[in-house]
Amino acid sequence: MRDIARVSKMKFFTSEICLDADGHFYTVDYINADPDMNPRSFYATGVPDEVVRHIVWLLVNEGMRVVMKRRGYFDRDLGDSDVDSFEWQQLSLRRSQKPKASGLG
Repeated sequence: MRDIARVSKMKFFTSEICLDADGHFYTVDYINADPDMNPRSFYATGVPDEVVRHIVWLLVNEGMRVVMKRRGYFDRDLGDSDVDSFEWQQLSLRRSQKPKASGLG
């Protein structure tokens, strides 16, 4: 997977890799650029919710790392408390915004 990521320069993809009876690995499908991220709580054949949540947090972590790096902040991995803090800030912001008038009245 690391070699495929290095060559493709992609950070988020899936591959199908098989293991034969002799212990050799074979890559069947190198890069699936649009991995199935349907959570099992909504789709019977979906990905377990915990896996989806973990991948989402990894993507948020990477996005925050890129933003912080571009803004000149120190480059570090975000811990759970940082991500939780960010999530609470976003939630508080949404709650404080007043709904716009719909004009349907």
